[in-house]
Amino acid sequence: MVAILCMVLGIIDLRLFQHVAEMDNPFSIIAFIYTWQTLISGVLALTAAMGTIHVMNLQRRDEWVKHNDRIYRSSLSARAKMPDAIDDISLYFKACFEFIKEGLSDFPKQPEKSINVLKESIQFLDNNSAEMIYELIVFYQIYNARLKSHSESRGTVDKDDIYFDTIKINSMNLNIFDFARNREKVISKRKLNRDDLKRSIIDLIGFMNWNLNPANKDFEKHLECIVEIRCPS
Repeated sequence: MVAILCMVLGIIDLRLFQHVAEMDNPFSIIAFIYTWQTLISGVLALTAAMGTIHVMNLQRRDEWVKHNDRIYRSSLSARAKMPDAIDDISLYFKACFEFIKEGLSDFPKQPEKSINVLKESIQFLDNNSAEMIYELIVFYQIYNARLKSHSESRGTVDKDDIYFDTIKINSMNLNIFDFARNREKVISKRKLNRDDLKRSIIDLIGFMNWNLNPANKDFEKHLECIVEIRCPS
């Protein structure tokens, strides 16, 4: 309405106001409007502009709130898929471990859908968590290439190297578990240490009854030696 009033004032023939203002009553309302017409028009135009800006800010604020809500829901959706994805990836690394240990011929099936879940989650996560998942995905690609090379080499590539890679990438995956299950707000951004890698060994080989099979104890000790040699601390 204010904008319309400004347009009306701009098109009215102000000679009418001048004629009336020259009458005997110089203090009339019309005379006042004629005298201050420029100021009044400016104030009305400024008021209209401020009103327009206020409405635009309200619209922007509403759009920003809706945008944040969409991101938040997408983040929840990504987090909801992560536990199953992490479990699936963990099973893959255990299968790779058996593949190496037993010298199996059938290459483990790669968990591409679960890896894609992690890739999609990066855009909704905090920087630290996104970087840790990014590092896992990058090393996952390197690991698969090395595992394939080991399989094709038929034992000519150092088996301990691929054992260590399996222990390491499984440890990286375990580092995401608590975050995926919403026990932690962010993924801990730190360098893996020996304790992390030894926990990964236990996760990979599972509980071994040394009394029934003493060789299992020697195998676990061998894996721990691999870690100690390749991880200084």
